[in-house]
Amino acid sequence: MGVLFQFEQDNIDKSATIKQVRAFFADDLVKLEEMAGQSVNFMLSSSRADPTGVHALNGNAIERQMINGVDARRELALIVECLEQCKPQHQKIIELRYFHDYSTTRAIIESGFGRTQFFNQLNAGMLEFARIYAKHGRDLQIEKVATKGVN
Repeated sequence: MGVLFQFEQDNIDKSATIKQVRAFFADDLVKLEEMAGQSVNFMLSSSRADPTGVHALNGNAIERQMINGVDARRELALIVECLEQCKPQHQKIIELRYFHDYSTTRAIIESGFGRTQFFNQLNAGMLEFARIYAKHGRDLQIEKVATKGVN
């Protein structure tokens, strides 16, 4: 990234990053939703309250569980914020595929795109989400591995 302009990051392995974001949405997000007792889909469709809470370092197991729930709700709110910063078509496709829990076929039909265009937009959306999420210190992006020339 430049000082005045934002340039495409050539050092990002797009294929590996897409795979990482897909795994994040399929695995990590589900665990966060369970901890929070709330879903991203619900947060996207309703007005959000500020998920504040007390953050103590000590306490019993119930307090720790409550703190973890608050932390998980904050993270879900951040995910929603980052998703809302994506291009509208990317946000829509990611929501259809990962937050409405639609099958791939149903998500393609609902999106109005053809199969190839759907996957192009979904992959572009996951890369965009990863870039935005990284600005908040949660980097899902994977850098390319430098290869050395053979002498």
